[in-house]
Amino acid sequence: IEVVSWAAGRRNGSIRSVHRIGRPGDDTVVAEAVVTWSAPDNDTPAPWAEDPPEAPARLRSAPANPNRPDAYLFRRSLRVQPYEADHSGLVNPTWVFRWGWASMFAATSEVGWPQERMLAAGFMSYQRHRSAELLESLHPGDEVEVQSRLYDLHRIRGTWEHRFLRDGAVVATDRAEGAFLTVSGRIGPPPEGLMESLVAGRDVKASDGPGTN
Repeated sequence: IEVVSWAAGRRNGSIRSVHRIGRPGDDTVVAEAVVTWSAPDNDTPAPWAEDPPEAPARLRSAPANPNRPDAYLFRRSLRVQPYEADHSGLVNPTWVFRWGWASMFAATSEVGWPQERMLAAGFMSYQRHRSAELLESLHPGDEVEVQSRLYDLHRIRGTWEHRFLRDGAVVATDRAEGAFLTVSGRIGPPPEGLMESLVAGRDVKASDGPGTN
């Protein structure tokens, strides 16, 4: 793998760092993390940088361009558990990915498409890209609201967006893009009704809901 990291700027007492991971010779970014660090002694306002001049072109983020702003917003609540914190007493960032993954399956189950039904219909998803932004630290006992929705949807791929809020303020975000596959590993569209149900927030027939492009 190839990792590119840089300090993207500072603002209001915080420093922002960006980390992107790709495979040598592959033009796809396979993972990305944006971390905001608290820096009380460094409060000079400055704009965030989007990409460092020296960053390889293949490791630069594509502009965000969601095509499902009308998709249903799923909500669930969780309490941060002691085992989700590391030796520093703060939540390990990998739990953000796990919470997002669990929220996605909670959403599919809510609209009548649990994992068992998806597998029975011959459908599975292969994760292609993950992008997370950590804005504030979380601690055991914190109450977190997870807001999840289909952020971008096409015929053979889709992206989920998860927002994590504490006391009404966003503390982390996570976007996960997956490619649609059959259980035999062939690329293909999802079963009829699945994505329409997730966009509508209820179990609907394919003919009743919006399509994909």
